[in-house]
Amino acid sequence: MGSVPASQTSYTDTGLAPGTAHGYTIVATYGTQRSSPSHAVKVTTIAPSPVGLAIVHETWTTVDFHWSPSPKGPVPDEYLIYSGGTSIAAVPGTVDSYSVTGLSPASAHQYRVAAKWGGQVSSLSPALAATTLAPPLQGSVPVHVTTLSTPGPGASLRAGQKWNDTWMFSSDCTSSRCTLLTHAEFAAPGFAAQPFTMTLTSSGSGYAGSAKADITKCGSINVKNTVTLRMTPNKGAVENGGWQAWSGSMVITSPYTTASATTFCPVQSWEFSVTGIHG
Repeated sequence: MGSVPASQTSYTDTGLAPGTAHGYTIVATYGTQRSSPSHAVKVTTIAPSPVGLAIVHETWTTVDFHWSPSPKGPVPDEYLIYSGGTSIAAVPGTVDSYSVTGLSPASAHQYRVAAKWGGQVSSLSPALAATTLAPPLQGSVPVHVTTLSTPGPGASLRAGQKWNDTWMFSSDCTSSRCTLLTHAEFAAPGFAAQPFTMTLTSSGSGYAGSAKADITKCGSINVKNTVTLRMTPNKGAVENGGWQAWSGSMVITSPYTTASATTFCPVQSWEFSVTGIHG
């Protein structure tokens, strides 16, 4: 397959396919004289794994990652993507990234990539751990409520009154947004607890929403109040998307209401701060 001068004692065979076996012998020549072949040496070219597997982006339901081809081998025909120990996809050898979709929020995953040339497959790359984003709030969430303002001196609440409560949160998350549903209640001291369900959607750096609830009365008439809630995470208190500490405001408003021919209630509003710290 080739020859070199007698002063050269090495040779490089190039253009071989990764992961293939080869055998070599050497013959010395002098003029027309030829030695017997040397003992054969058998070698198998390496099939190098991809390198530099790293996360590009994670959302509530997707994980994007990329890698680089090994500098020790040619560009492969394709790459095989593995989740755990199962092959989930194959991409052309000219592609160096992949996006996994349809995952559950706050779920842990492990990915590896192998290179393939013809029928030869490299060993798997080192494992890449990835965790999708958690919903901001989920499950049972402790809430601390402080009254900030009331309609006036005759109001049933006074500014500064505080109480603790627990609200339940569930989520509906996609790759681009995460909607929260809270089952909460207004349970101020001296009031019968009034439940309300509210859908919260992304608003700036936090979440906001509104709901209707029968909280106040005008005479004997139950008033249909509007409850507005705005919440944001405290600085540095977000871990993988989940809020460990947060604060916000809750406003309860009541419309002009006629209770009888001689009794009416004007438009009124109450404002509260809401905070939560939890693990």
